[in-house]
Amino acid sequence: SGSPYKYLATGTLNSDQSIVLGLDKDFNPLAGHAVGQATQRCLFYGVAAQAGQIVAAGTSRTNDRIFIFAFTPELGYQKSILITPANANHILTVKGLLALDDGTYVAAGTYNGAILLLAFDQNLSITRKRLISGAGTDTLESIRPSLDGGYVLAGTTTSSSMGSNDAFLFVLDKEWNILKRLCMGASYIENAYAAVQAP
Repeated sequence: SGSPYKYLATGTLNSDQSIVLGLDKDFNPLAGHAVGQATQRCLFYGVAAQAGQIVAAGTSRTNDRIFIFAFTPELGYQKSILITPANANHILTVKGLLALDDGTYVAAGTYNGAILLLAFDQNLSITRKRLISGAGTDTLESIRPSLDGGYVLAGTTTSSSMGSNDAFLFVLDKEWNILKRLCMGASYIENAYAAVQAP
């Protein structure tokens, strides 16, 4: 990846900042970068590394904006972007981030009750976006790569007729076309927080 660290981790610091940590093979912290002071409070939900760059994506504590930060391999600040919804009352979150083999990234989250996918390059320029929506409210919790270069999504939906909140799984190809979808639920509240494709 070009990073001097064996592991990268994200978390919160003093309840109002998010931090990216670079760890060695024994989980000892070697460096960190905290963001979110005062007016820019955010929670990082994803971190990914490419050659020469580390990127973290997060959501404001009020769930109405997305932050994407780029760092050097030593976790020095490079640049950041802020994405806000067209309507200030709409929920906008990101819950996952993946680094792709072509040097770009995919972030996934929720926008106003629909699944949101964002592709962007190393300059943090958005190159593609897509909304996947149903009849109700869909909330994404996780995005993971599939074995064939696509994606596995997990979250919660009210779009099915099984109950009030049901778990969903989606499998997408690398062009973001839906290959499979599954809703699981009964008369209770069910949630899916993560899913991966087993080798």
